Amino acid sequence: MNEQELIESGKLELYVAGVLCGQEALAIADQISNSRSLQAEVRAIESAMLAALNEGHLEPGIQLRTKILNDIENQNNLNLAPSESKDDSKSDKSRVVRLNTSVWFSAAASILLLIASAISLYKQNEKIKEQNKLLSSLNLQYNQKLAALTGDSAALAKLADQLALINHHFTKKIVLSGETNSPESRAIVYWNTFNSRVIVNPNNLPKPPANKEYQVWALNEGKYVSAGVFEATNDTIKLREVKNIASAQAFMITIEPKNGVNQPTLSATLVKGRI
Repeated sequence: MNEQELIESGKLELYVAGVLCGQEALAIADQISNSRSLQAEVRAIESAMLAALNEGHLEPGIQLRTKILNDIENQNNLNLAPSESKDDSKSDKSRVVRLNTSVWFSAAASILLLIASAISLYKQNEKIKEQNKLLSSLNLQYNQKLAALTGDSAALAKLADQLALINHHFTKKIVLSGETNSPESRAIVYWNTFNSRVIVNPNNLPKPPANKEYQVWALNEGKYVSAGVFEATNDTIKLREVKNIASAQAFMITIEPKNGVNQPTLSATLVKGRI
């Protein structure tokens, strides 16, 4: 792991406390020896541990203290001299007990481990605080944008519905190419064969005269069926949903008088495409 990951992992505190051993301890020691920033971090951890011990800010928990005292008492019993353990007549005050120093080392290591854990927890808490601040900032930005878009919520919901239909696996994409009188025109029809909905993307159509609008047609078994009309718009998103079409072999768009006509004006056909 890199230096920052090592610092954030809390393993430096465990290393200073002498808890780590084996290859992991050797690897960390080697990494520290080659990094001034890690050496400075180690010195800071040592100072924090010593300060905490001197000020008495950290103590082992009740369960750990009980375990340490039990270990010391058991070690006392094991180290009684034979003559002392057999002679019950002697006073407890005169009994000489030699404690195994490993028990004290164990107690010291336990306290250092608590200090290391506390320092690691402090670092994690600081990191969590920073993340919470970031989340709060993002939430504020989100709420501001959401408030700005409140008036457009219906339009956004409609757009989401249309995009879902376009990406539906039953939706066919029919590219309509320009006809003779408008060769540069292009449009796309999205026709869902499951629910018969039709969405038109008039991405490149000439603007109709003021008294006219676009009309969409479906060719079904040789007959033209009107799928409705729509007006030209300057909107960035130009998707327009028209009437449902149950069956079709082709689609086309013409320019017709306002409110549409019953039969298409074929000479006014802009684009056409077969399925």
